[in-house]
Amino acid sequence: MDSDPFSARCYPGIVATLCLGIVSATAHGTPFQFQSIADTTITTHPNLGSGSSPQGGSWRMFTIARYTGWGDLQLARSLVRFDLSSLDGQTILSNATLSFRLVDYYSSKNYGSPTTQLVYLRPVTVGWSEATATHNNFGGEPGVQSDEYGAVLASQTVSISQLNTWISWTVPASVVQSWIDAPSSNFGLMLDPPNYDDPELSWGCRESSFAPTLTFEATPEPGSVALLALGGLMSMRRRRHRVA
Repeated sequence: MDSDPFSARCYPGIVATLCLGIVSATAHGTPFQFQSIADTTITTHPNLGSGSSPQGGSWRMFTIARYTGWGDLQLARSLVRFDLSSLDGQTILSNATLSFRLVDYYSSKNYGSPTTQLVYLRPVTVGWSEATATHNNFGGEPGVQSDEYGAVLASQTVSISQLNTWISWTVPASVVQSWIDAPSSNFGLMLDPPNYDDPELSWGCRESSFAPTLTFEATPEPGSVALLALGGLMSMRRRRHRVA
């Protein structure tokens, strides 16, 4: 009697082959790029409302850290958030790239005409709304407190010569994965300028043609791959019965 290539004794090998094929096909993951769903500036700058005026809806955001001649601190931080709810059950395969478009700058001769600004990337740890967030109400109390953002994830020294180009920071895969696994923990990210008297930088917002983006690769979780393999096996069994 001829051997049946789809006999039960062959199933383990078939399953292994299916799994290897599916894992190989997904090893490099699927590339995803998301645009921001919320972005704004929280600031003490007098030209931007002196801490009490929401900046949501503007076509640009700012990072500013400067002391005036009167000793007042003019500070501006950019906030951004992405909706990753469509990736429920996915596994991140790579660090993510956060990109902002540098759309303008201001460098004052009064401060030596600086040409670069160091910008930290931090996770935000409190909820905020683009429509209402200000420096004065961020986190529910006046001013931005140290427990309302996390440790530095990445840094970038931005030059004014990079005007009209995209500037990128690396977001650890673990941070993005945590947002997928627990969407309620996704409070977004902050661009935070730590040094004073650097040039003022302006970034495109989602209301402009240059919304911030988050790019990375992801793939279904191992359990999903196993289900795909099982589905392939059942399909082969049905085919065998039809042939018989």
